[in-house]
Amino acid sequence: MGDQPGDREESRMSCKPYDIPKALIWEAWLHVKANQGAAGIDAETIERFEEKLGDNLYKVWNRMSSGSYFPPAVKAVPIPKKSGGVPDIGYPNGDRQDRADGGEDVAGATA
Repeated sequence: MGDQPGDREESRMSCKPYDIPKALIWEAWLHVKANQGAAGIDAETIERFEEKLGDNLYKVWNRMSSGSYFPPAVKAVPIPKKSGGVPDIGYPNGDRQDRADGGEDVAGATA
């Protein structure tokens, strides 16, 4: 089995509530990897995610296109501001690789 979109067979008879191309999930992954996405609250690294890349990306696609994808908790990271103070910024965990690059999601909302 390869790790590219479309490597898994899909039933032509099944209908998903959301039409999310597998290529979109693949492109999001490439952006996350290029940006060296950080491990989230679950401490899953890019390297660990890649160990089962095809399965992980399929899981994200399947849940998103089925409408059963619910974002997990985020990791709070303190970011010092020039004007003082240290607000916590939330970063998604490894299961949210589809948005970890701060890009647009399928609905068009930005991270």
